[in-house]
Amino acid sequence: MIDEEERFATELARALAEDVRAHPPGGDLVRIVVRWAEAADPLYFTVHALGEEEAQEVPADDAWYPLEWPSVDDELERTERVSEDPGVQEAGEALAAVYAESDEETVETGEWTPSEAIVEAVRLLGDALRGAGVPLAERFAASAAHFEGWGVLKVLEATADSDALHALEEQDELPHE
Repeated sequence: MIDEEERFATELARALAEDVRAHPPGGDLVRIVVRWAEAADPLYFTVHALGEEEAQEVPADDAWYPLEWPSVDDELERTERVSEDPGVQEAGEALAAVYAESDEETVETGEWTPSEAIVEAVRLLGDALRGAGVPLAERFAASAAHFEGWGVLKVLEATADSDALHALEEQDELPHE
């Protein structure tokens, strides 16, 4: 991972944790999904947080599809706040410039895989949320997905510990793709 990816990941995790603390979903945090569109465009994302209260209304099949969550409108507002964070903006623009200078093969990671910066942001989220004082549900998990919903499982397998994966499987909330 290059320095600009690490910086963007750190800023995104920090800004998202601060926003969830300031604008909490209902109840303890159950899930976060970072949706991305193009690996080469780090600022083209949405972020979604799901609390215990909303999670009760979400069928297991939709556990990783934030556009199906009852809080989707609030979460689009969250995206706006996080994406406008000065640290996220600055780090995202710097990373986009590096990606623009590199050849396409070093940026494109595959149809279902986000940039390393997004994967690292997901990896950092648990600690960032705990550091911000956000109450996490016992079955809390975070992942990233392409805007089309692809890749959630692959990112979960790369970032979550085996206990979290097992808990999701027991709740029938482990994604299939």
